Amino acid sequence: MLVFEGIRKGTREIVDITGRLFTDYTNALQDVKATPDSMQMKWHPPPLGSFKANVDGATFRESRSVGIGVIVRDSAGQVIATVVKHIEGEFPSNVVEALGVQFAVLFVWDLGLQSVMVEGDNLEVINAINSQETNLSALGLILEDVRASMTGHFGTITFGHTRREGNKVADGLARNAQHIEGSMVWMEEIPNCVRDQYLTELSQCSL
Repeated sequence: MLVFEGIRKGTREIVDITGRLFTDYTNALQDVKATPDSMQMKWHPPPLGSFKANVDGATFRESRSVGIGVIVRDSAGQVIATVVKHIEGEFPSNVVEALGVQFAVLFVWDLGLQSVMVEGDNLEVINAINSQETNLSALGLILEDVRASMTGHFGTITFGHTRREGNKVADGLARNAQHIEGSMVWMEEIPNCVRDQYLTELSQCSL
């Protein structure tokens, strides 16, 4: 006999109770996933005359490497450029995301864009780059380099956070990086690997 909530119960009864509790827990998780707030998250275009660079990172544990994906769009949602980069090495997830932001800033600088919003789905990294506090960690040092590279090179550059639902194209690009060596750029076109995600985001956004 076992004791559950102060009452002696048989092993079979305990298994049945555990099963019911697990079912209730899974159903509750499904309810949370289906809430209106999570379903309404989507990509939003930048203001007229500005550009938005969405960025994400991915970790490939088997090959001990990481991927970065960036897509740059204008206020009409049209693609200016996309890029993926494959980097050898193992890094903490926040460092991967910080490397992604760094790469995105250098990419839009190379494109000659002046008014840019950089958007990612890692809140820790976005908060860190918007903070004025000194951070001597690996994450902080990367973001300090990002701030230094921004000086005098942009008219306006801001950093914002989005949830994963609003960053699916960048996520798909980052995951696809494991199939290339180095980096690959597409100008004014969208790679086939993320075409469906792009068309979905474009159809859902309010232009």
